Amino acid sequence: MKVTAFLRQKSSAKNNVTDQATVFFRVRDGKTDLKAASELTINPNHWSQEKQGYKSRVALVREEKRRAFDNQVREITNLISERYYRGAGSEWLRNLLESYHHPNIFTTGETAIDTSLAAQARDYAQKHDIVESSAKTYCYIAAIVERFQLYQRKVNHRKNFVLHVDSMTTADLYELKHYIATEHTLASKHPWLFEGMETWRIPKSPRSANTIYSLFKLIGIVVDWAKKQGIPTTSPFAGFELSAPVYGIPYFLNLEERDRIYALDLAGCSARLNRHRDAFMFQCMVGCRKGDLDRLSFQNIKDGILEYMPHKTMKSSGRTVRVPLTEKAKAILEKYEYRRREKNLFRCLDDKQYNASIRELCRMAGVTRSVSILDPKTRREVQRPICEIASSHLARRTFIGNLYRKVKDPNLIASMSGHVEGSKAFNRYRAIDDSMKVELVGLIS
Repeated sequence: MKVTAFLRQKSSAKNNVTDQATVFFRVRDGKTDLKAASELTINPNHWSQEKQGYKSRVALVREEKRRAFDNQVREITNLISERYYRGAGSEWLRNLLESYHHPNIFTTGETAIDTSLAAQARDYAQKHDIVESSAKTYCYIAAIVERFQLYQRKVNHRKNFVLHVDSMTTADLYELKHYIATEHTLASKHPWLFEGMETWRIPKSPRSANTIYSLFKLIGIVVDWAKKQGIPTTSPFAGFELSAPVYGIPYFLNLEERDRIYALDLAGCSARLNRHRDAFMFQCMVGCRKGDLDRLSFQNIKDGILEYMPHKTMKSSGRTVRVPLTEKAKAILEKYEYRRREKNLFRCLDDKQYNASIRELCRMAGVTRSVSILDPKTRREVQRPICEIASSHLARRTFIGNLYRKVKDPNLIASMSGHVEGSKAFNRYRAIDDSMKVELVGLIS
């Protein structure tokens, strides 16, 4: 692949000192031959095709002007070389040149749109009605992208490097993927990358393949959304490949373990631990996600039935979930009758504190059995005590897993769990069903 600059108007003795010719850029790669005009101009008599800029001696032009022009030609040539990808067309080249000359070329009305990937990710989080944790993830992605850009500029000397959704290429995605996978190695080498970050947020271990897959899935959503907003993209994901995520068989509390936590005597414990136990048990009995639990109020309880619309699938299905309440769930609600007029049942449940309480409750109830989990980094099964890895999502799996043991009907369970129709999640619960059969056969061996 070769990138060159050229003029269509040739130098001639007839050209006067005021004549200006447009600088074009050309990309040749096998049979591909792309040309587009830039906004750079020069007198044809001053142009050197060999030097790709001003001739060595031009008495009528200041040195500063010649140097600035030559630098711009080099910057554009390097930009095209860095961003080019097989399959790029003339429109891609025109958009790239426009974005160089006008970083905020795409506008809506009178408001300029920042087409950088980081800005678009934050914009997506702000303009979409998504749960707070999801919004934070998009902002987390934006921060990673900004560190990647800073790394490219300072370490790899790629001046003014920015990932823009309108010019981002498949090669850019692979470079970003490599950075995300190895960012944990940079804290000691380049601590300035993480200035202003809380120490515990600085990556210290490799991100798992599943995590990287999830991050790029969200980046793809941002790029698609930008395209729908009228920002042309180069379809960078068309040639981008990622290994599919791998998940282990979901573990959950059996009914006996759940009831041991329900029956714990917490009289001498903190009010927060009591509240977290009640919230966790209620979640185990209705199967909602943590984000939906935070939004539930007494307004969602109608004639002994919990009725709510899962936030995650609200826009895709718009289906209302109805879950009949067990006697234990009703008993928990009676303790919180004083919050009938409040906007939520259990006040604000901080994720970190809530998960820590769940692990403590498991230990107190003697729920310490080892379960098989998939190590996200090695993708191999390892054994861990359930009390060390329990979190709020364990409640949702407990609800689904115990129901699936009784009734192998994914559609019926999905009507109460809020899964979309045809969800792949239930395939993993079928694996649990097979393990149960092995245990049963073992009883007669």
